[in-house]
Parts: sequence; structure tokens; C-alpha cells
Amino acid sequence: MINAGGNTIVKEGVFGHGRGQIIAKGSVYARILENAKVEAGTTESPGKIGRNQRS
Repeated sequence: MINAGGNTIVKEGVFGHGRGQIIAKGSVYARILENAKVEAGTTESPGKIGRNQRS
């Protein structure tokens, strides 16, 4: 479990296997989130996330 008072940046991804949890008062940025519960205090437009990432 990750509990952050601000923004949370995950360099690669979270594979929670149904048990992973991220709680942040700010935004959560991650390349991949799979089977994880995420609570964020703010939201960002999907167009702003991963703009420079390659597939």
C-alpha cells in the first residue's frame, strides 16, 4: 500500500493482484495499473498523461 500526501509517480506500473492500493491527495501517474485500487485527490485530463510515451 502506498499512502502519499501529494502526487504519486510510478515509474513503470503496478500489478496489484487484487491487493495493491495507492491513496494520494494529489494525482497518480503510472504507465500501467492492473488489479489495483487507486484513490486520487485530483484528476488530470487523459490527454496530458503519457503524451511523450512510445507504445
